[in-house]
Amino acid sequence: MNLSSEHFDPDMPYWQDYLPYLKQLAGTGFPGCGQLNGLLKPGLQSHGGHAIRFVPSEQLDDDGYEHRIYT
Repeated sequence: MNLSSEHFDPDMPYWQDYLPYLKQLAGTGFPGCGQLNGLLKPGLQSHGGHAIRFVPSEQLDDDGYEHRIYT
């Protein structure tokens, strides 16, 4: 993956923990949900037992986001 673009600056401190994973991905743009989900351990769950996965933001109703991710 191309780790440099106008929307992504890999030198910013908040990306440092993610860079080893992002560097594993192919392509020239920021990874999609499918690629990111491929990096997750099978069966990964929240403390509440819900599957952890990446989904496109347009599929989400952002009302209640915090409730959804913490329960």
